[in-house]
Amino acid sequence: MRAELPSVSCQGVFPGIFLLEVLEPNNLKPVYTIASLSGGKDSTAMLLRLLEEARPIDEILFCDTGWEFPQMYDHLTRLERYIGRPITRLKAPLTADQYFYAVSYTHLTLPTIA
Repeated sequence: MRAELPSVSCQGVFPGIFLLEVLEPNNLKPVYTIASLSGGKDSTAMLLRLLEEARPIDEILFCDTGWEFPQMYDHLTRLERYIGRPITRLKAPLTADQYFYAVSYTHLTLPTIA
């Protein structure tokens, strides 16, 4: 018999701003809540509002595209100090540009004459 895996609920708070909740299999009670933070005004306001309302947030994630302005990193540092919680910063080994060009050139095909 296979163990039941938790399900996942993804709530769109605003377009592009999400709360991800891992739910218990039997009663669908959230066991782990993740707030996705882009660092822009809307996601920052969403995070501050959720914390104001004392909503349980287990993890705050920022996904670094490699295209961020230096001021974004300053903003995240100030936000961490203000809320008194760490923001987990995820960064891929390559920048978005590098991924784009890697995919573009590896999937490039030239037309052939049959």
